Amino acid sequence: MPDKITMNNRGEKTVREAYDLFIRSRLVMNVSDDTIRFYNVSCKWFLEYVGDDELCKNITSNTITDYMFHLKETKPNLSSKSFSTYIRALRAVLNYTIAQKRTFVNIIRTLFLFRRIAQKQPSSYRRRLSFLMLPAP
Repeated sequence: MPDKITMNNRGEKTVREAYDLFIRSRLVMNVSDDTIRFYNVSCKWFLEYVGDDELCKNITSNTITDYMFHLKETKPNLSSKSFSTYIRALRAVLNYTIAQKRTFVNIIRTLFLFRRIAQKQPSSYRRRLSFLMLPAP
């Protein structure tokens, strides 16, 4: 895992970056080494399938469906229990990534709400909230 997560020029995360952020979040949650190993093993094939440079915004339900067919075709000896396990791990990563995007959007909305409130308040209150002030879009 890299020491620093970087984004491309437009600030969009790649699938690899999103996965690394997910693993970091699990480490912060103090999950066991076996759990981290489980995610690494389970998501390895998906990361190889889409490629490290694929942007998260390009992953659709069709991508996941195609990956599931790909997994069944390329790993014919994979039991249905293992298949379900790999998909369950992938779902955890994707749900985390979606939640992070929503969280970011909610943070931005909250900051704009604070900005509007601060503009309607006395100047002393505005000074205290000045660090939240964002330029108008």
